[in-house]
Amino acid sequence: MVFQITGVHFVDFDAILYDPGERPEDLFQRLMAFIEDSLLRKDMGITHHDEDIKDDAELSPTLENLLVLTWLRIIYPELPKLIKQRYGTELRARTLASIQPDISQALESLLEELRTTEDVKSTRAAVKCFPKTKQSSFVPCSNNKSCPLCKSAGRPDRHFFSQCTYLPQQDRQFMAKARAISDIHDVDECDSDNNDSTFQDQFLVASNRVQIQQSPYFDVYYGHNPTKLTIDSGATGNMIRAAATAKLSAKITSSSQSALLVDGSSPLTVVGETILTLREINTSCILRD
Repeated sequence: MVFQITGVHFVDFDAILYDPGERPEDLFQRLMAFIEDSLLRKDMGITHHDEDIKDDAELSPTLENLLVLTWLRIIYPELPKLIKQRYGTELRARTLASIQPDISQALESLLEELRTTEDVKSTRAAVKCFPKTKQSSFVPCSNNKSCPLCKSAGRPDRHFFSQCTYLPQQDRQFMAKARAISDIHDVDECDSDNNDSTFQDQFLVASNRVQIQQSPYFDVYYGHNPTKLTIDSGATGNMIRAAATAKLSAKITSSSQSALLVDGSSPLTVVGETILTLREINTSCILRD
């Protein structure tokens, strides 16, 4: 089927989206095919700045660079910024289009790094937005003080149950602890006859932010398959998911070893062990899992 290329057709380039089930390389080929089909030719009958096209257009290095940059941005908006950091040294002497095959091989590990960074940022943002406990946020109690213990016994009941003199001291301490933990205070701020305030002061409630730091890692290759090797100096063993070994086409052999989760009691299912020879630039290491 032959169709006429027009200026309207080129605007459809913006409608090209990334299908999550699509390989990134297939998306790049779709973008490349669109640009090649849209190159201006002198027999198209289209003018540029009110002038006829005299020569057929070619795919220039600059246009290739823009094509790769668009490809990265469609896959993940933050990906170009990470490429600038990771490949800054190479980009001093080479074009972005020249290192596109290298980026394509390491794309999975790059995306995993971005997702991990976004998860950490989301966790920190959620902690920062956690409301602080304030005295003014306590629900004020009613001014109609009444003690159900004294009321049932026919005694004057114009006081709170926690202030009842007939309430055993042990029960008073237990109630003070419960209120401190659940932030429920039935003591009016204007009430100066608070006899159990000393118990509330003994059980302060506070929340502190836990500092989260990403573990160091290496971007390595197993054969031609890129992956990420996390470095954990405090670990007692090297572990890898069975799904990851299947993705790397690594051989798994039977093993009699066992493992537990961090709680020290929950068992971890061990499928077997594998030996991986991983490569990073000009160095290599052997990982036994």
